[in-house]
Amino acid sequence: MTGFFPTCQDIFLTVAAGAEAVRAANAETLAIIAATAPFEIAFDAGSFQFADAGLTYQGRAKEGEPRPRFGELRFRNPNAFPISIRVQVSHGEIFDNRAIFGGNSVPVMPSVGAIFDVAQYGTWNVGQAGTWNVGLTGTYLPREAVPVTISNTGNLTCAANAVTNISAATTTRNRFVLHHLGTETMFIKTGTNANTNGIPLCPGERIEIRTNGALNIFNPAAFSQDIRRAEVNW
Repeated sequence: MTGFFPTCQDIFLTVAAGAEAVRAANAETLAIIAATAPFEIAFDAGSFQFADAGLTYQGRAKEGEPRPRFGELRFRNPNAFPISIRVQVSHGEIFDNRAIFGGNSVPVMPSVGAIFDVAQYGTWNVGQAGTWNVGLTGTYLPREAVPVTISNTGNLTCAANAVTNISAATTTRNRFVLHHLGTETMFIKTGTNANTNGIPLCPGERIEIRTNGALNIFNPAAFSQDIRRAEVNW
């Protein structure tokens, strides 16, 4: 037989505040199974380094040589209180796949309950425990069965160098279709300022805007211009 299973040894110790402790251990792998607080550890006459529960240490072998071993472990407690430590040393490898957080518990971030209002389909209530309760505030209609009305509101004359209201806000409108019938670019906007901030609507251009809010248009030309309007309502 060319291989072998690891042979392990457990070491339990308590180290006083600010003190050091030494333990003999002829091994090549060290796994820190538990510790009530972080501490420092040194192998043989080496320097001290940070250590905590869940960490595993193993030397690196040179090519063609066996993995290096240690014969002594030195523990140092930098804390102002005593700590308890449990380590496991082994000839062979130790794989610790446990999740260790703070030594003994898994932190859980509390979630905040949220409510998503879906105007068309109802309200989704998301509970903190992770259960989703889905209720409907009205009659559910598949998208293809939703009633649609197209209202052609006719031409709208936009006064020279002024902002003209296209339509007031409404909860029933889904989108607007606008067709520029004039000769100069105008600007679609939600505000009422007479400036070129907004979506440009070029002469002859047709644009579709999905909104149920108020809609205005600014005509910077020195003469009036017309647009054609159509509303799509649910």
